[in-house]
Amino acid sequence: LVTQADIESDQHICGQIRNEFPGDVVLSEELNTVCSGDSRVVWVVDPLDGTTNYSHGLPLWGVSIARLVNGQPDLGVIYFPVLGELYHATRGGGAFENHDPISVSKQDGMEANGLFSCCSRTLQRYHVGTPCKTRVLGAATYGLCSIARGNAMAGMEAIPKIWDIAAAWLIVEEAGGFISTLDRS
Repeated sequence: LVTQADIESDQHICGQIRNEFPGDVVLSEELNTVCSGDSRVVWVVDPLDGTTNYSHGLPLWGVSIARLVNGQPDLGVIYFPVLGELYHATRGGGAFENHDPISVSKQDGMEANGLFSCCSRTLQRYHVGTPCKTRVLGAATYGLCSIARGNAMAGMEAIPKIWDIAAAWLIVEEAGGFISTLDRS
């Protein structure tokens, strides 16, 4: 699903990045989905994460922008305009919601009243055996920000693209969490 808002937001954001950082490469979900492998600095843009939520009038959608240096995120910003929530992190600088520092849950283990965030594809492809209450929020970035601020204890995205997770990856790490691939061995 792609809306006019996706395209216009993509054009605006990517144009601004190119104007400010003309030597950098921009990779985006809608208009620039491929970049060369020899770029040192790559901006990764998801102009509207949660498009289905957006198209149905649900407030869980946002804009995600990350800067990768040598393949690693060093700056991540995610904004959910309807909710007034701005998440940001820099490598080594901590993670924040608006201006307040955030951190992942300090619980030692998964518990029955904790939350587990995932996408609908996770539930279609995998048997999720967790004592936590499962929540499908409809935006990968929102699920990951929920982990970063300690609302959800864990999460899983079945087939994310780089623009779905680049900014949130850094935010989760800077909030004290980690992201890993599923070990299928």
